[in-house]
Amino acid sequence: MDVVHNILDKPLGLKDPQVSLGTFDGLHRGHVSILERLKQRAASAGVPAVAVTYHPHPQRVLADNSRAPKLLSTLPERLERFRELGMDAVVVIPFDRPFSRWTAEDFVKTILLERLRSGGVVVGYDHAFGHDRRGKTDLLQTELSHHGIPVEVVPPVKDAGGPIKSSRIRRLLASGELDTANLLLGYAYSFTGEVVRGDRRGAELGFPTANIDIPDEKQLPAQAIYGALAHLGDESYPALVHIGPRPTLDEQEIRVEAHLLDFPSRDLYGEKISITPEVQLRQVEGFDSFPALAAQLEKDRKEFIAYRNRKRKENARASQ
Repeated sequence: MDVVHNILDKPLGLKDPQVSLGTFDGLHRGHVSILERLKQRAASAGVPAVAVTYHPHPQRVLADNSRAPKLLSTLPERLERFRELGMDAVVVIPFDRPFSRWTAEDFVKTILLERLRSGGVVVGYDHAFGHDRRGKTDLLQTELSHHGIPVEVVPPVKDAGGPIKSSRIRRLLASGELDTANLLLGYAYSFTGEVVRGDRRGAELGFPTANIDIPDEKQLPAQAIYGALAHLGDESYPALVHIGPRPTLDEQEIRVEAHLLDFPSRDLYGEKISITPEVQLRQVEGFDSFPALAAQLEKDRKEFIAYRNRKRKENARASQ
């Protein structure tokens, strides 16, 4: 898959690609339905399937920090997901304030016609573009019809809660509804960061932890203690993961700490680690003493091991 960052400077160089446009945060089931239709049209025409996305997220440029949404996927995560979904190329448009002032008509002329030379466009039902999001699907269809370029509008993917949207999934994660969020995503949510030095309190308690620096823009699940899988390169380990403050130490700073079970002791500082939460074990709480905290962590460990054993048996029965 080719990734193009300089589309504003020169044409893409592909012949009549089928193109889809969107922020695509999280690349959830609704997005997948759009990209599957894009691939079908591209295969039928014998041309590349190209996804166009933006970085940074437009709302993180246009809104103040208090209103800017946390993201379901960072740009590297989004690109990897595009790759998994079979895109031939991804165009990443740098989103800044000057670009935000482009009219919808300027966008169609410069991006879709001159730079991409698109042979067809596939968008979601609620797609909007251009200054103040004034470009809707009807304008897109009208503008491109003058050039004989078809536009297909894909209807929403819905469940009992309504259309599947990134904003809805963010709310579910923030409120601790991990299972429902994963159902809407179509995959298990995860987050990635760098292991940084901590105060080694976990090691003193007999539960050494990796302190993980998560990008500020990334949406985290609700503050809680989770049973999770920790991914280091090609290896995965069950882990207890703390997201939140440390009330036992009278610290209000939000931390992400992972205690890897059955992990061969070694220095992880500077390494990238990905966390996939599997189950919320309990809320973050304070303890009267460090021995009481250590005793609770041991209970958490046993509870998560029991949970994984139950899931393993359930999966084995389901596969028979």
